[in-house]
Amino acid sequence: MARSNQETSASKTSASKEVSSKSSTKPVKTKQNSTKTIQTEEIVSTEQRLQMIRDTAYNIAEQRGFTPGNEHTDWLQAETRVDALLLK
Repeated sequence: MARSNQETSASKTSASKEVSSKSSTKPVKTKQNSTKTIQTEEIVSTEQRLQMIRDTAYNIAEQRGFTPGNEHTDWLQAETRVDALLLK
């Protein structure tokens, strides 16, 4: 099931527009394998974040031609990209 870039962009745009005034703390892993807690505003729900990660992982896999064996790496890269976007 292929998704167009417009659908993905529209999904991300609409998800990021749903801003909540709630603040929360979020544990974040650092490069030293420790976890620190940072203060964030809840921009998207957990389900919206997961959907953004799914879409991004799909796009990463698509860009490399869907060769098997890299699914885990695709997911981790997608998490990193989405979290960086949400923490801006």
